[in-house]
Amino acid sequence: MRPPSASGRLCFELSDPTVYRWNSQNVVGRWYDRHKTKVEDILGDTIVVLVTKSALLKYRRAEAAERARIRAEEAERRRREEARLERIEKRREFLFKKADQYIQLRRLTVFGNFLRTKVSVNGTGPVDRIARVLDDLIVDKDKQFDRETLNGEITRLELFAEGDPN
Repeated sequence: MRPPSASGRLCFELSDPTVYRWNSQNVVGRWYDRHKTKVEDILGDTIVVLVTKSALLKYRRAEAAERARIRAEEAERRRREEARLERIEKRREFLFKKADQYIQLRRLTVFGNFLRTKVSVNGTGPVDRIARVLDDLIVDKDKQFDRETLNGEITRLELFAEGDPN
């Protein structure tokens, strides 16, 4: 079999890289050598098509970039809104937890006041010892409600962000 040889005819084709390659819609123009005209003679026409299509391509790319920017902004807005709603829920959980802890502290305090009526000043009996343990527990629990302790916990838990109301 004889290898194929060149026909000597020139073909010039322009394609749009933004359109899928597996179909012929990406072909902007195709020029062939013909019997009466050669591709070299119609290069002016090809330049006109090239300039027109390149402007269209720039426009398409700008549109795609704008759509991507809008999608990114929308995704960021959704992320910020979800984070805001999550912080609201965390604040509510924090308040319920602190309210439960405060009720527990109040109950221990009332019980401690009662228990102090049953102990002696420097006693060593079991009731005296448990009353001292209870007093230490009340002091520790009460420290949880100091302003600085609460501020630190609220900051650590990131219950507020810049721009949050309240």
